[in-house]
Amino acid sequence: MVCVALNDGRLLWKKFWRTLFDVNIPDPTIAGGRLFLTGYNKTGRLVRAEDGQEVSLAIELRTHMSPGVVLSNHLYAFHGDAEQSCLLKCLDLQTGIIRWSTNLGVFNLSAGALIAADNKLIVLTGDGELILAEASPASWRQTSRARVYTSRSWTLPALAGDRLYLRNAAGEVLSLALPVASPPQLTIQARPGAVDLTWPANAAGFVLKSTLALGAGPWTAVEATPVAEGDRFRVTVVPGAPSTFFRLGRP
Repeated sequence: MVCVALNDGRLLWKKFWRTLFDVNIPDPTIAGGRLFLTGYNKTGRLVRAEDGQEVSLAIELRTHMSPGVVLSNHLYAFHGDAEQSCLLKCLDLQTGIIRWSTNLGVFNLSAGALIAADNKLIVLTGDGELILAEASPASWRQTSRARVYTSRSWTLPALAGDRLYLRNAAGEVLSLALPVASPPQLTIQARPGAVDLTWPANAAGFVLKSTLALGAGPWTAVEATPVAEGDRFRVTVVPGAPSTFFRLGRP
């Protein structure tokens, strides 16, 4: 593996990374200034992006083909060789700790590929099962699954708008229309010295955020705990500035 300067191609560092049968398929993944290296039948290592020096011992996560996806400094990827029983794992890229692993409820899970969108994992197993799950380092949180192929499926899914495109080894391409959920509506009611904000209680995965300036400052989560009132959540806040903006967003 080599690292070169983007502006002139100058070699910055190189690292010998040999795998069994010289099979280096998965791309390196990077987050927080660290690279995760793995390959066929080779346990992973974390290295510094600045100089290629290893900063971890062997990590029990090895990917054969799909490199997985990185969200909030966590790598979600298949562990194991493509022709053998595998697991799906979540790796903390800062500590090198495996947060969880699962066989997705399958006795002999076949490694496939996965992508992420809207803080969700879109997983296509090697034998053609499509699975949707929340991307959470706390635990595996499946939301739905369906059989789409009955043969080998290693190609990365592709998402464009509300269409998900899939392909198996036989070259059969599927185009699936994904339902687009309407964003929950936030209702704001001002009263002397406070503001009441309410939204539907079935709006799973959304949190109340605020900012002091549109287009400039960051959106931060409101610390107040929502109170359930019938079919709605309510939060009462006391604005700390002349102008405060609120919205519902993903964590």
